Amino acid sequence: AAKIEAVAVGKPNTRKLKELARDRIDAFSWSRVSERVVEGLRGLERRPAPPPRFGLVEALAVRKDEERDVATLMALAEPEVIRPRLLVDASSTLIDDGKSGIQRVVRRICESMFPRRAKNEGKYISFCDDESGWYFAREWTGRAPPKQPSTRLLPQAGDTILMLDSSWIYHTLHPAFLRPALIKGGEVISCLYDTVPLRSAAFCHEGMPPAFSAWFQTALAYSTGFVCISRAVADELLDLLAGIRFPRPMKVGYWQLGADFAKGPTASKPARASTGAMRPRFLMVGTLEPRKGHRVALDAFEALWADGFDIELIIAGKIGWGTAYLDDRIRRHAEFGKRLHLHSQVDDSDLATLYTGCDALIAASFAEGFGLPIVEAGHFGKPVIASDIPVFREVGKGAAAASFFEA
Repeated sequence: AAKIEAVAVGKPNTRKLKELARDRIDAFSWSRVSERVVEGLRGLERRPAPPPRFGLVEALAVRKDEERDVATLMALAEPEVIRPRLLVDASSTLIDDGKSGIQRVVRRICESMFPRRAKNEGKYISFCDDESGWYFAREWTGRAPPKQPSTRLLPQAGDTILMLDSSWIYHTLHPAFLRPALIKGGEVISCLYDTVPLRSAAFCHEGMPPAFSAWFQTALAYSTGFVCISRAVADELLDLLAGIRFPRPMKVGYWQLGADFAKGPTASKPARASTGAMRPRFLMVGTLEPRKGHRVALDAFEALWADGFDIELIIAGKIGWGTAYLDDRIRRHAEFGKRLHLHSQVDDSDLATLYTGCDALIAASFAEGFGLPIVEAGHFGKPVIASDIPVFREVGKGAAAASFFEA
């Protein structure tokens, strides 16, 4: 109040006020402000920086053995342009094509998806058999791609990875690629051919259930979906997921397999070694192993031969596990080479010849994931006699005619 009164009643010293104003203007001008800013910044440059208390690794409390994974995750966090790719795993078949049913499927699908001399843009065959990483090929040659920088696969945003092959024994190599692919928003679809090792372990070689179970656990951990080869297998998977109360959504679908004998039989010599009169011929196709029911079929034919029926049984399939006794029984049989035949090594053209020359297919399996021979028999217009299991009922709809028996 006193200050206000002094100004109000007094006469200000005009000269003195002008001098004070000039000083204040000089002190608070924008040029002086900018000069002080520059001086302050130069002072910061000259001042030694205090040593950081922690490095990045220490600040994140990362253990020494986790440094590589953390570096990978931080690199993956960088945004990138999405370029959709389809990667189709065919590792097991490329390593050793044992001509199993699954490998026939893998080979046929890859031959169709990746023909030679085609552009095949945006889709690649993937391969991994060791810790060096994943590699790709653009066309199907039946050989593994060379392991070199130009064929190295790295996960990208937009990847869809189809684990098509039965690469079960290599499942420990999969997470190193699948994990970053998932982090980048990719899809991992695992192909499930059957659940026999989980549901009917007694029908498998003793080493198969634990190996299959370990693969299945990895597949559950890293897959966003499963594609099964039949509705029956899809139903079994859904029941299993419900039974273990699987904690997150899982997409489950199925595709049914097909047959491709468009070129017809081209064998240079008949695959069927048969002499004598033209008898009714019954064909079994599949690896000899306990669940395939070859013993049941042979028992039935022995009874029919004893009753005077003049018919032939032709078995096409490599010798599998647990059937040494059956192989010996067949080769020592009185009808072997006459009305009983075994072809343990046949290619596709041989198989086409066998289908063409038979009168019916017998599928006597106790457990299956699909039943490709039933579809193939339908391709040749052959009737089917099959064991009464759900998947054979499903697949048998595509046969020329199908009848079922209890195994």
